[in-house]
Amino acid sequence: MEEEVAESAISSLIMSGALDATLVQTQDHAGLSMLRFSTALSFPRLSHELDVQSRLKQERQLMETLVYNLEETNNSLGVSDECLDNLQKGQAWSASGGANPTTAEAGLEMDEDLMGDMS
Repeated sequence: MEEEVAESAISSLIMSGALDATLVQTQDHAGLSMLRFSTALSFPRLSHELDVQSRLKQERQLMETLVYNLEETNNSLGVSDECLDNLQKGQAWSASGGANPTTAEAGLEMDEDLMGDMS
C-alpha cells in the first residue's frame, strides 16, 4: 500500500516535469516499478533510439505491403513459387557462365531421340 502511494506521487512528479526520471516495470515482481533517474546526456540518445525505432516500424510496414503486393501480383499472373525458383536458378546459371542443367539434359534427350529415329 505504501509502495503504491509512493509510486503514484513519483509518477505525478515525473509527468509534471519536476522529476527527471522514469518508472520501469520489473518482470520479477508483479506490480513493482523501478525508478531510473535520467541524465542530461541520455535524452538525446533516447530520442534518437525512439526515432530509429519509429523508422524501423515504418520500413517494416512498407516491406509487408511490398510482400503482400508481390504475392497478389504473382497470383494474378498465375506465377508459382516453383516457377520463380526455376527463374532464379536460370539467372544464376547464366550469370556464372555455366549451362543450365535442365536445358542440357533436354538437349541430350533430344539427341537420343534423333539418333533413335535414324536407326
